[in-house]
Amino acid sequence: MTESQLQLREFEALPQPSSCRLIDFEEAEVRPGIVSGTYILIVRGTKPYLNMEVNLTPLVYIRQPEHWGIEVIGCLRGGIGLAAPTAPYIASLGLSGTIGTQGIEVIGATRSEKISVPPAASGDFAAFLTKELLPSIPKVSGSGATADPAEQHNQYVLPTASQLASWRAVFQGLLAGAWGPAHLQARMISSTYNVVQFLDTPTGRTYYVLMEGVPGRIPDPVDHPAGSVTITEPPADCTRRGWGTYVFAAQPERALSLSAPHPFDDLETEVEAVEAFLALGARTLLIAGTDRDQNTAEAPCKQSSRPFLEADVSHTAESVFQMAFEEIYSSDASTWHLQFHGNASTARGCEDVDVFLSNGVEAAPAKLHTLAENIAAESRAKAPGGPILMVDVYDAPDDCILRGTDNMQMRFASGRPHTSICLGKDPEETSRFIHVEQSRDARRAFPTDPLATPGRNRGVVVAGILATFP
Repeated sequence: MTESQLQLREFEALPQPSSCRLIDFEEAEVRPGIVSGTYILIVRGTKPYLNMEVNLTPLVYIRQPEHWGIEVIGCLRGGIGLAAPTAPYIASLGLSGTIGTQGIEVIGATRSEKISVPPAASGDFAAFLTKELLPSIPKVSGSGATADPAEQHNQYVLPTASQLASWRAVFQGLLAGAWGPAHLQARMISSTYNVVQFLDTPTGRTYYVLMEGVPGRIPDPVDHPAGSVTITEPPADCTRRGWGTYVFAAQPERALSLSAPHPFDDLETEVEAVEAFLALGARTLLIAGTDRDQNTAEAPCKQSSRPFLEADVSHTAESVFQMAFEEIYSSDASTWHLQFHGNASTARGCEDVDVFLSNGVEAAPAKLHTLAENIAAESRAKAPGGPILMVDVYDAPDDCILRGTDNMQMRFASGRPHTSICLGKDPEETSRFIHVEQSRDARRAFPTDPLATPGRNRGVVVAGILATFP
């Protein structure tokens, strides 16, 4: 027994006061506080004595529980209790530091009630994303037809149709700022998922993160036999699903949504997306939950010689990632959506292009040309007379073939209904979606990567985005 456990046991053994008792409550609710990211518990009921004081008292724990117990305690502070058949009370408590990993439990004399509250965390948000979250995603060596079978463990769980419909409601709640209800809805779909309120201490910004587990306790991936696997609840199943992580800024600075559908396979695009999201003060960030080649089964949508596999969320219509994109894209008419990709520059027409921007149609919106000009300008400014990034826009039939036309997110953004994006035609209309295809040099970090140069690195790309969306 640890010293802390011993002290707690000694505390619990102390005599209880005779002037205070647990009393019943009728209603309990958690409301957002005045300060963003804070919560207040409000409890209502009827007390047995008119002059009884009612307080909400959190229990003492050694480590954070799933539901933090909060007792409803009535005390008579001396004198005679004034009995009253109807003496209503309202008691409140700020929940700073007294929220479990899943919420709280209000404890009365004869009943208790669990309330889901988004778990809270604080620290360096960039470090959490890049040093804890992203490394929790297993890598698969090779790509497509060359993926290493020894590293393909079918860790991506296929969501069911009913789960996907429920996920739409979760993302609608997140977009509306209903963090608590969204947290509860997410846990009803999968007990591995939480909406975590994360305070970034270096900047003071608050983010809400829909993720598996919580910071410091991300569940390990689980291998499955060959073939597609689905998991439904109840009963609760702690198996990691691999459905991705979705970040919502409480107070975004720009109407931008960024995404990384191919972590590790499109090397460093996952880190680039994180860095860009934080530097730009973007609205949302979407990160796929597994390597695109994690599962061995092929995706049911339009195929290529690669081939596309079922964990590839850019080429599979029925994914949680797709539900998130569709709800975020449809939530307004002003946000631009940038998706980061990488290539080896061997595809036809792509050999001499470092950053290739595509909207899926040759009649590219002016915004893409502006972005291309700004990235090129930033590259020249950073490396006077030195090597620079070559930037192009898809606006002619002989351009680089990596245009993202078979990308599920691009197809939906172009105006196609969800039911036709999987096997339907390529985009025919412009949209607010930008497919950012990049050479290896355009994804390098300067100056930490010795192969990066001042004018050829991902910081230049982010600076170009900033200049385009000031």
